This record gives sequence, C-alpha cells and structure tokens, in this order.
Amino acid sequence: MKFIRVKSLWPEKEHFYLERPDTGEESIFLHFLSPAEVWLDGRWNPVETGACIFYDAHSLQRFRTKENRLLHDWFHAEGDCRAVMKKYKLSFNQIYYPAHDERITRLIQEIELEMLSRKPFFEDICALKAEELFAHLARFLCPPEHRVAVQPDIRQRFVELRSRIHQTFEQDWTVEKMALEISLSPSRFYSLYKQIFGLTPKHDLQITRIEHAKILLMQNRYTVEQIAEMAGYRNPYHFIRQFKQFTGVTPGKYAKS
Repeated sequence: MKFIRVKSLWPEKEHFYLERPDTGEESIFLHFLSPAEVWLDGRWNPVETGACIFYDAHSLQRFRTKENRLLHDWFHAEGDCRAVMKKYKLSFNQIYYPAHDERITRLIQEIELEMLSRKPFFEDICALKAEELFAHLARFLCPPEHRVAVQPDIRQRFVELRSRIHQTFEQDWTVEKMALEISLSPSRFYSLYKQIFGLTPKHDLQITRIEHAKILLMQNRYTVEQIAEMAGYRNPYHFIRQFKQFTGVTPGKYAKS
C-alpha cells in the first residue's frame, strides 16, 4: 500500500458535500469525527462519530453533512490495498465502527507526519502503520451502542473551540485557558479533547504552529526569529528544537530545501 495523500483531523464547513463518480486508481479511507451521511446501496446512510469506510478503486464516493461542521481523517492510497483488506477480512465500501476509534486518528496522524518528514524508510513505516490501522479496525469492531459517546452539543463546543484555537494559534493557549473557554475543569477538558480528537490539546496546537511555520519558511521573507514569534513561540530556540522534532530538520534547512 502506497500513500498518496494523508490528512488527520481535517475540518470542513457546514453543509459540506463531496462526490467522486470514480475514485480512479486510488482507494480512499475516511474516519468520521462528526456525524455525516454516506451514499451506499442507492441511498443516504447516516453515520455517527467514529464511523470508518474504505472506498475501493474506481468506486463512487459521495458523502455530506447538514447543519454540523465536518471533521474527519482521510487518506488516498494506491497499490495492493485489496490484499490488506483480504488479510484482515474487511470489505471495501462498508461502514465500520471500531472500538477506541481515537487510535485510528492517532495512526493516521503518525502516517501523515511520516509523509511530511520523508525520513529514510518513511514509506516502509507508513505501510507498517497501515497494517496496524487495519488490524486494529478488524480486532476491535463493535456496534455503535457499545461505544462511549460524547454528547453532540459538547462535541460541537469542542469543534468550535478547536477551530478558534487554530485561527489564533499564535496566542498563548494553555490547557487551563482552553478549558475556561467552555467552562470545564482542565482535567475533564484534557480527557474529552483527547477522546474526541485523538491527541492532546498541546500536541494538536504544536502541529498547527509547525505547519504554519512551514508556510512562512517557504516564503523566504522572514528570519527564523520572526517566524518563531509569528507561530506563537516566545523562545526561538524552543521553536527550532520543536520544529526539528516534528520535521527532522532545522527551520533553516527546511527553508533552503
């Protein structure tokens, strides 16, 4: 299995609609982190948070949301995807609900970071993580009524707050400040955030800041110190260490490449 594009925790606006009459040579995996509707077997099927579906190559892909915003993980892959699905006795174009679905998000996030870093053997590591993802999906399948659910209104508050944090990522966001925004204790906020999005608030904010820093570095208009401040880092040396931790190279080397 070779990954073409990967995105974790990808947001879309309300009333989102996507249709691909033919997915081509790519197989497309979706993991819904908010309610949606998926077109299967000639009709719209409502899916709850945590639902997964893997579209086979040359499939019709059609899904939508209504009033709520869409949040989902996804990847496009080529190669022998059918062999992987057969190995774990899974079917294409079928909705699954894995237990502990936050692990799906974590694995897709790890694949995404490997794809971004492109370190030696990253393709091998991505393939291994894909095996883990589908093994987890097959091992821990469970019906919706057996999953721990987060109330829709609480989930929506978290989605809206996360969007606001991502828009103001340069601010001094702490877990205490985030929790205060939606009137929860820091410990309760931390637990629910990780359950809903599959990663901690701090890690999520770090990824957002690094991704924006990459864009600024590509413009070749600012110094590393300026970019550190624009990305929300008060200490440029801390920014450099964290950037290298996430990407494998320093900001300066990233800009040159």
